[in-house]
Amino acid sequence: LDPNWAFARMWLAILLTHFGRFEEAIPELRRAVELSPTSAIMQAALAYGYARSGRRQEAFEIVKELEARSAGNHVPPYWLAVAYTGLGEGDRALGWLETGYRERDGWLLNVKVDPALDPLRGDRRFVELLRKLRFPD
Repeated sequence: LDPNWAFARMWLAILLTHFGRFEEAIPELRRAVELSPTSAIMQAALAYGYARSGRRQEAFEIVKELEARSAGNHVPPYWLAVAYTGLGEGDRALGWLETGYRERDGWLLNVKVDPALDPLRGDRRFVELLRKLRFPD
């Protein structure tokens, strides 16, 4: 893959994060942000990585910045939900998923299979969202 393709670096880092390899994931996420500095997706992914690695304050700073930005620019609600899930903030994550549903966020196509959202799966609001999205059981 192209070493300067931000999405490749981001997906590699997310995978590393799921395996608990934070020392490798965080530099990849930072590099993804460097390669695409205006991308809210890359920044939210970095917030998720920070949150999962225990760097909660840094994650919260990014998320708050993205929320402020979302008032005037498009920030995919799905990615704010991912970041909040990493922070263990299930209510906020579910709120952003609902916003994504209302806004028809295309990233919601991943909601049923994204392991980042696993902590939300037992919540009745998440189950209801899957029903509204008409995902098969």
